[in-house]
Amino acid sequence: GNSEWMDPLGEPSNRNLIPEAAPNRENDAYSQFAHTPEFVRLSDSSRNLKETPIKSTSTRSDGDATINAPVRHFSEWLRDSEAMSLRTKARINPKLCIVGAIVLVGIVVAVAVVVGLAVSGGGDADKSDPAPSPVFVPTLTPTRIVPDCVGGDDHSERFLQITEILGYSDPGAARRETMCWLADSDELQVEPTDGEKLQQRFALAVLYFSTTPDETGGLGKTNWLDAQNECDWLGVSCEKDTIVELNLDRQSLVGTMPPELSLLTRLASLLLRVNDLTGEVPEEIYQLTAMTALALGQNRINGTVSSRIANLTQLENLSIGRNKLTGSLPKELFDLQGIVGIFGIDNDLSGSIPSSIGDMSLLQFFSMDNNALTGSIPTEVGLCTALLESAVGGNNLDSTIPTEIGLLAKLSTYPVMPRKKSKCFNSNFCSDSLNVGDSGVKGTIPSELGNCSDMRTITLQLSPLLEGEIPSELGNLSMLSSLELQRTNLNGTMPDEICVLRDLILTTLTSDCIRDVNCSCCTDCS
Repeated sequence: GNSEWMDPLGEPSNRNLIPEAAPNRENDAYSQFAHTPEFVRLSDSSRNLKETPIKSTSTRSDGDATINAPVRHFSEWLRDSEAMSLRTKARINPKLCIVGAIVLVGIVVAVAVVVGLAVSGGGDADKSDPAPSPVFVPTLTPTRIVPDCVGGDDHSERFLQITEILGYSDPGAARRETMCWLADSDELQVEPTDGEKLQQRFALAVLYFSTTPDETGGLGKTNWLDAQNECDWLGVSCEKDTIVELNLDRQSLVGTMPPELSLLTRLASLLLRVNDLTGEVPEEIYQLTAMTALALGQNRINGTVSSRIANLTQLENLSIGRNKLTGSLPKELFDLQGIVGIFGIDNDLSGSIPSSIGDMSLLQFFSMDNNALTGSIPTEVGLCTALLESAVGGNNLDSTIPTEIGLLAKLSTYPVMPRKKSKCFNSNFCSDSLNVGDSGVKGTIPSELGNCSDMRTITLQLSPLLEGEIPSELGNLSMLSSLELQRTNLNGTMPDEICVLRDLILTTLTSDCIRDVNCSCCTDCS
């Protein structure tokens, strides 16, 4: 039959194998011919041929033809027999091929075992450069290249040890500088075996190189990178030699926040306000689950507030005001039950205030002036009984002032300097108790506002859709020092109960008293 075979290069061939023949076909033909009279005469003649060679002639007699016929048959048989013998040698026996293949595989395996033993035996002679495994190929292999900033064999070996521990893989300039500093320039020379200390010193050094362009500014003017415990560096606070707070407000930091700060796993307070930080807040920051205060106000940070803020279950204060943030405040923020203050003024934050704000029973400060908030002020805000300040002026709200605000008995002005027992940590944002001016509020001023006995400041100016008369109940606010009502559509007469407050501490009282409001006690009628 026909079948394909493989040439030495492994390519299939269409050449046919030699057809299989009956095993004894040639022998049977020989046996039949050996018993014929011609074979006997041929045998006798062949003996004579040894002595008398046969001469080839062109003319033959009948006798010669009779004698030459067996010779011709014998010659043809002999030729065919030799050809068949050659074909028999070329014929492939499948069983022999299988046996041969098994023997060949056995030889290869034996050679491989011998070579493997030789390689493993030689490994003891040179342990510094082991042969790579032929099976496992790591996906993240620490670099074995030592940069030029590391000098000397000892420092090079230290660099390689540190890279193995920290998983360095050439991720950026600041991290590269940090690795070189740890290996070559850090006079403290933390042992690579002290992984936790090496990790937090590494994180701080990355922050240094990410926010300090040169040694003449920023942290370059401080004791950072000195040969002392990092817990003694400016703005670093530790508990049991572990960093728990970074307070680097007003340190002229320029650059971006490095994601390596997430290595400070017990960091509870990160204060980086009033600097020149740019870029986005790294997602890794939201891995710091021990965080209670995140203060990034007055920088140039952009991007959005990530929904991963939900991981910060211990968060109490969030200060992100005066940046370039966009997008909406994630609903996950309002699910954090421990929040005390949210300060996000002067951004471009959009979206609406969710009704879940009513679940924030500890919320004292909600300052979102000058953003792009829309929608209405939810009535659930009346459930925030701890609320001291609510400032949503300068937005695009389409809302009335909910009457439930009268339930907020503690709502009051917070002084520029925070009270001793208050958890408000950003005095710059603790100023107004109720500020919805220039925000798009409409309707009337609810009389329930007079129930907020601690109220000190009410700012409703620049609200042209605010209408109706000024409620006399505002005269119950004996702590009120400022009431701003100008550039609205309010009308009527300023209640006497409010004018009486002018003899107490009410120093600022404004309204549209030239046109719409009859006010004899106002300090400004513009």
